[in-house]
Amino acid sequence: MKQEIYGNHLLVNNLPDAFAELELILDDEGKPVDSIFLEVNSSFEKITALKREEIIGQKSAALLSAIDLDRPAIFETLARAALTGETVRFNYYSAQLDRDYEISAYGKSDRRYTVIFYDRTAQKRKEKQDGLLHREERKRLEMILSNTPAIIYLYRIKDGEKAISYINDNVVNILGFKPQEIIDNPGLWISRVHPDDRELARTVPQALNSEEPAHLEYRFNCKVGICRWLHEKHNVITDSDGEAEIIAIAWDITERKKAERLIRARANLLSYSYSHPMKSVLQKTLDEFCDLINSPLGFYFFVSDDEKTLTLKGSSSPAQQDPGKSKKEKQFSATDAAVWEIACANAVR
Repeated sequence: MKQEIYGNHLLVNNLPDAFAELELILDDEGKPVDSIFLEVNSSFEKITALKREEIIGQKSAALLSAIDLDRPAIFETLARAALTGETVRFNYYSAQLDRDYEISAYGKSDRRYTVIFYDRTAQKRKEKQDGLLHREERKRLEMILSNTPAIIYLYRIKDGEKAISYINDNVVNILGFKPQEIIDNPGLWISRVHPDDRELARTVPQALNSEEPAHLEYRFNCKVGICRWLHEKHNVITDSDGEAEIIAIAWDITERKKAERLIRARANLLSYSYSHPMKSVLQKTLDEFCDLINSPLGFYFFVSDDEKTLTLKGSSSPAQQDPGKSKKEKQFSATDAAVWEIACANAVR
């Protein structure tokens, strides 16, 4: 029996974590008021800077102040363990020792309880350092992403809509929306896609697999009302929890699309001019130009030799549907022609 007690004492004394056994003191009304130390190990001696002989038999309130543990809330927690026999755990930072502890206490019998201090300082400092490094890395990454010419965003498909969890700041420069506006409104993105392209924008991301990226081009109505062409590349990635997520990179290709339309218009006019008279070529030129600038109305005039009179010679196809606006050979002074054009433009707004 003595060997068993000695073995247990030797085991406890050599624990790397601070150990203390205490007995709860009650007042005349049976309320906890303090505790007395019954046993401690060498690790507990180190954190209090006191010898075992100086600790045993002493009240806890005075001694625990050395490690900043003389708090009413902490004592209430320890007392509950002593009275109920339950095990309690909590984390505590000692400002006096500049140490982080995970504290476990469990009740035994006759108001006795054991407290073990697990030193988590190294772990906490590493977590803090890792957190600082992570924030610095994220800050640098955000700076890089926000200075790229593309929009970069992460999303999942939820209830048929894009649920965007991240989008870089460049979205403001290209589309006019702030990142948080898009993140907070899952249906916003698809609602701004041109109606003719909306089905494409919905179906392509949902058909993605983890092997091949998907590319698509569509028109997007910006916050200020301008329509821009976007070319997107979508890739499936796996996040830290093993969940599939999609990363999309969107480039503004509006100028490229305008250039392509201009090349097509020139090719169409050249081909058309081979088999049609000049009058028809002028009409075709006007229609192609109106298509390029997204305008339903267009007119061309012949200018008199004195440059004071304009004669209406033709109008775009949509304008010809209104006889009042497309009447041929109608003549105006240069000033009146400008007023008439403005009136026509206002009429279709």
